[in-house]
Amino acid sequence: MKRFFNTAGANQADIHYTVWRTLGVKPVLNLIEQRKYFTHHAPRQSGKTTLLREICKKLNEDEKYLAIHITVESAQAARHDVLAANKIILANLDDSLIDLNLSGSLPPASGFTNDPAGVQMCLREWARSSKKPIVLMIDEIDSMAGESLIALLRQLRAGYDQRPHAFPQSIVLNGVRDLKDYRIYSSKEDTWLTGGSCFNIKAASLRLGNFTLENVRDLFSQHEAERGQKLASGLVEKIYELTQGQPWLCNALGEQMCFELFPNEPVL
Repeated sequence: MKRFFNTAGANQADIHYTVWRTLGVKPVLNLIEQRKYFTHHAPRQSGKTTLLREICKKLNEDEKYLAIHITVESAQAARHDVLAANKIILANLDDSLIDLNLSGSLPPASGFTNDPAGVQMCLREWARSSKKPIVLMIDEIDSMAGESLIALLRQLRAGYDQRPHAFPQSIVLNGVRDLKDYRIYSSKEDTWLTGGSCFNIKAASLRLGNFTLENVRDLFSQHEAERGQKLASGLVEKIYELTQGQPWLCNALGEQMCFELFPNEPVL
């Protein structure tokens, strides 16, 4: 199947041109090797989720780690209901094993839904049962709020010292904002807390930048190779200049030029 430019949601590599962003990948891999827990953030439509999914895929292919990616956006509605949020997160963890064709290889996450520390207990048992160190990437972390977010961060912090044999070796919290900018209302304590106070084990905060010029060249060279449509000399550089490498803008321009305005032109 030939691929397309992507302007909506995370990339699916089988249908979308996908760029391997070395400058974004290397810092993540370095921190994982060092058993760090850290945050990864950038504005929306910057390719954050695509990057982390590609890293998970590479880690699993290399067979050194069990790399798991989940999103917790659906737990947003739980707010102050910790058990309800835990249940959603645990269901997502179970689904992640199904996606990796590993269902049944680890204790069912659903077995921990009745405990306020269910996520912590599940990750502890998974790390103990897994033959490989676990790397967990939690997407849309800043979509959660209230007691459920506080509880999740504290559960992750509580298990930190047991890594990697009884807790994930590395955990990545991915979102739009840096953790230090979170202000979380605790109904139990009737006060506002900062994300940093709930998760003071954060080793680093990585901000994903825009595409480099080489990334933009890679994006359009994939289109040239698959569709045979060439870009005139200097056009890629002009696209980079106009967009400053913003990933969504690069893809949107590609879609408009190559598929909407001039689909039959051999050279743009």
